[in-house]
Amino acid sequence: MSEFRTKINIPKSDFKINHEDKIFLIGSCFSDNIGQQLYNSGFNVEINSFGTLYNPVSISNSLKIITRQLEIKKDDLVFHEDLWKSFYHYSSFNSANETALISKINDKINYVEYFLKSSKYLVITFGTAWVYRYLKTNKIVSNCHKIPSNEFSRELLTVAEIIETYTELINSLIKYNPELKVIFSVSPIRHLKDGNFGNQVSKSTLILAINSLIKNFSCCSYFPAYEIFMDDLRAYRFYADDMIHPSQIGVNYVWEKFIGSLMSKETIQIIAEVEKLNKAVTHRVIDKNSESYQKFITQIKAKVNELEKNNPRLNLESIKRNFNL
Repeated sequence: MSEFRTKINIPKSDFKINHEDKIFLIGSCFSDNIGQQLYNSGFNVEINSFGTLYNPVSISNSLKIITRQLEIKKDDLVFHEDLWKSFYHYSSFNSANETALISKINDKINYVEYFLKSSKYLVITFGTAWVYRYLKTNKIVSNCHKIPSNEFSRELLTVAEIIETYTELINSLIKYNPELKVIFSVSPIRHLKDGNFGNQVSKSTLILAINSLIKNFSCCSYFPAYEIFMDDLRAYRFYADDMIHPSQIGVNYVWEKFIGSLMSKETIQIIAEVEKLNKAVTHRVIDKNSESYQKFITQIKAKVNELEKNNPRLNLESIKRNFNL
């Protein structure tokens, strides 16, 4: 027997992402993983503008706020443990200053609205079908911010609810940006609060909803990140120490599958060239004034200039900062 695991064969997509395209990513922390890989590979990306979002309703709410340029106001905030917090945002936005928080959020909305309007791809990663509803407002929240649990109800979204929410959202996105293509995925990160069975019910709900959406909308497709981890990488060595989140090895494997399915050979070659520059960043320097180091920097600068000349939209800002170019 030559094969010891079931491999996921991902067909080539009908479209090809390249460095000319802007990519907007939103959803669970798996969006952060792939988004960071895209950024490191020279793509123009916007990653989780409101922070990490896990459930479909919160993701949809965020996209509605962005596309409609809705302003966050005081009524949208809650004051808890000496901090102002937004139920639409991750805890990293929390602030002791109410005015500063509102200004920060609305400035971010204005910026990302422009980015999304000109994006070619929207990558949405669902994490869980479980949601928390704030009882005082009867609204589903993105983050409970450690507010007492008795102020929330916990519910499992139905397949029909997700389909209805996203049918409305996608129709509005088509009008907002007719060129936008939506790539759905389900996070391989397991939510074990309800046990393994509860996690499977949640993930299955998400997958069934996505299956319906990609059948109904030609602009939508699915990337099987969840299936890759559950079937292809069925071993704990592909998980982090908490045995829940993917390890870097696992993320890298999914990344290879991602670019292999969604990108051309030419784009993959550019990614390889950028990766060489990223590895050069870790080059150990003993004497920055030495002739050998100056020669090294000259070679790096020449390579950066060559790549940027041939690919004007290539984003090499982080590499240039590291080398003071």
